[in-house]
Amino acid sequence: MNFPKVELHLHLDGAIRYQTLLDLAIEKNIDLHGAKTAHELSDMLMTREPANLVKVLEAFYVFMPCILGDPDGLERIAYELCEDQAKDNVVYFEARYSPHFLCNTEEAESQMWRLPPYRGKGRVNPAAVVQAISKGFERGEKDFGVKARSILCCIRGHPDWNHEILELGQFFRHFQLLE
Repeated sequence: MNFPKVELHLHLDGAIRYQTLLDLAIEKNIDLHGAKTAHELSDMLMTREPANLVKVLEAFYVFMPCILGDPDGLERIAYELCEDQAKDNVVYFEARYSPHFLCNTEEAESQMWRLPPYRGKGRVNPAAVVQAISKGFERGEKDFGVKARSILCCIRGHPDWNHEILELGQFFRHFQLLE
């Protein structure tokens, strides 16, 4: 159906184009378990049978090292998400993510991912993650006519991050954050 849509719960890190993941992996010389094409990567990462959350999250261990600590990559992902949503006739969407899971600071390092984070562009803290994604959303809104907003996530098991998330929400409240 081709009517205007609203997407209220979209996982940013679960909505990345396979080709983008492949491009970022090649740029950083990260092996994606032998996948050499977007089709091979899609085939490997796709969950085809009912599974538990642990099974679904296994795919994230494969590709998250490609995007951690990469502001250019995160901006690209946010921008492309706007394009993809516009093609699906989505006029407004809210993308959720944890800035701490996408940064490469020592505080967040090895909290979840099995491989060391990319540091080719320096240390990228949670504020820089939000800034990069907001920049991608801002460009995407202008180019594709969608309205994109971020939902910053607090993570169970990491109460030490919660105050910073609230501060980031306050600081970036005028930059594509859900108010």
